[in-house]
Amino acid sequence: MPGLIFIVVVLLVLTSPGANAGERQRVQPQARERLPYEPEMMEIPGGSFRMGCVSGRECVDWEHPVHLVRVEAFELSKYEVTFEEYDRFTDATGRAHAEDEGWGRGGVR
Repeated sequence: MPGLIFIVVVLLVLTSPGANAGERQRVQPQARERLPYEPEMMEIPGGSFRMGCVSGRECVDWEHPVHLVRVEAFELSKYEVTFEEYDRFTDATGRAHAEDEGWGRGGVR
């Protein structure tokens, strides 16, 4: 869950009006059809932001120093991927199904 929160925060920073608009890039649309197991994707522009904790605040060691982070443009699933959708991907690509880690698979297996 912390990784998901980090991604959401990064996306909010990158898509905010003041987030280095001059450095933003657009992902070039792909001219191909989606495979049956591929989710609907959306373009996320690249950009940069400063990450870290400003001195004088309640910081922990791993937050220093403040530094510039650049993120290339990428695509992200427009909606959450369900276990059922991920199972279609794993079946099509010969991978093992993911464990639900106690989340529950919604009766799908």
